Amino acid sequence: MNRDELILSCEETVKNLVRKYNNHRLDEDLHAVGMTSVIECVDRSLDEGLTDIDQVQARCNTWARNMILKEIYKEKIKYSDDNSSLEYIEAEEDLWETTQNIKSILTPRETEIFNLMLEGLSQNQIMKKLNIKKPTYFKHFSKIKEKIKKLR
Repeated sequence: MNRDELILSCEETVKNLVRKYNNHRLDEDLHAVGMTSVIECVDRSLDEGLTDIDQVQARCNTWARNMILKEIYKEKIKYSDDNSSLEYIEAEEDLWETTQNIKSILTPRETEIFNLMLEGLSQNQIMKKLNIKKPTYFKHFSKIKEKIKKLR
């Protein structure tokens, strides 16, 4: 399957996600957000050499879902004061606090890697950006995981 076919194979899922999370209405702006994330995901997957079609589609559908939900919640927060918006804000604050707690126990290099992970960069992108080799990346990644487990 080529790039365009992969993108088109995710379009119906994006439409369904928009309907599901937007009170059964298809919104063109949300559809565009979802498809933009699918295109970015397909390109990133192909750049990383991911060739399993099912994995690429699953990954893209997750990205699309996350971006659609993020856009919906952002709009709710902007334009309403309903309880779901307040719950989202509280969840965001909890997430921010948890992230800060994690960062407080990491070394500067681990924090750098953690931040790049939070930005959604892949292992290969992080290694390239920081100019580190795989063993070094995995050493830092293992330490980050250990420290996060201790926080629980």
